Amino acid sequence: MAGGGEDPCIIHLICSSGFYGAERVVSSLCQNPSATNMVVLCLSNPNNPTSSFENAVVPYGVQFISSKNSVIQAIKDLSELTVGHKAAVIHAHGYKEVFIACLFQLFRKCRVIVTQHGFTARNFKSKCYNWVNLALCRWGKVDNVICVTRTIFHRYHDFGVPKQRLTLLPNGIPNAARLDKSSARAQVAARYSVPLGIPIVLYAGRLSDEKDPLLFADVVREMAATKAEFCAVIAGEGPLERKVAEKLDELVLTGRVKMLGFVEDIDTLLAAANTLLLTSKTEGTPMIVLEAMAQGCPVIASKVGGLPEIIKSNQDGLLVDSRNATEYSTHCIELLSDTKRLEAISKNAYRKVQEEYALTKQYPVYQRLYGSSL
Repeated sequence: MAGGGEDPCIIHLICSSGFYGAERVVSSLCQNPSATNMVVLCLSNPNNPTSSFENAVVPYGVQFISSKNSVIQAIKDLSELTVGHKAAVIHAHGYKEVFIACLFQLFRKCRVIVTQHGFTARNFKSKCYNWVNLALCRWGKVDNVICVTRTIFHRYHDFGVPKQRLTLLPNGIPNAARLDKSSARAQVAARYSVPLGIPIVLYAGRLSDEKDPLLFADVVREMAATKAEFCAVIAGEGPLERKVAEKLDELVLTGRVKMLGFVEDIDTLLAAANTLLLTSKTEGTPMIVLEAMAQGCPVIASKVGGLPEIIKSNQDGLLVDSRNATEYSTHCIELLSDTKRLEAISKNAYRKVQEEYALTKQYPVYQRLYGSSL
């Protein structure tokens, strides 16, 4: 990371428990060949692996620092990283990160950019974090809040954050080649023992409450009851992993569902899948949906958060209004049995993500926010 130049030192500050949506957003931003003076400061606990995140960043010449998830250590790291730079930008990617960035301003003049990936209100503690985040963005020295959905934008605006401090900018993805489906299917069959010739219904994401993987298990049960031919695949890990496995066993679905854990090569799995089923209770602009669309994998998703802003139902994906497993199952079986409709949605999804969610088209916005040549 060169110092003393005109461009500011840009530090992506993120607390990480794996390689999920926010981490994928950060790694995508690091892929711009024009990016200079960019660092990822990843705060994590010892039992949370960061190697996949690091491997997605360092090939692009961006420094990756894995540090203890502590406020004091983060302040020390930020102080060291900004030495020798005339200007610094802290890009915070979460609640604790915003607090740390605002606290760091007491020691070193810097600009603070926040990306709000979504609000999760699982319990009283998370609701408090949400409020503190909103308060800091309104009354703290936050230069700009990037809102990945209109819902998030309006929540900040309604709370009193000045409109000129808000930027509506959905997540984007780097340009990537669409993989050949037949080749991807063969690779997945060989690697994970997924039978060839039958549809793959995929869950890909963190196994946590807000993603509701237990509902996915119920959907698989409903689909299996119709005698439909398919293979269900779960790619991901998280705090509900054991509960998901127990539920599959309880529903006598263990042989019907393959739990793969964390999958490094997610693009190949998305290209091989016939549909991605998203059962989330809340979402921002989920990267996994954009990545699925980029591989022509039709998405069936709950109608929450920013998903209705991405997907036009029955045109480039399907949205489910309720949290009823039977409704998800019906949509999925109908889509899988209609090859013509499946192909049309696949083509429309691919076209939309290329036209509307290409990260290269968003670089000028980040350049303005950072005040750099990005």
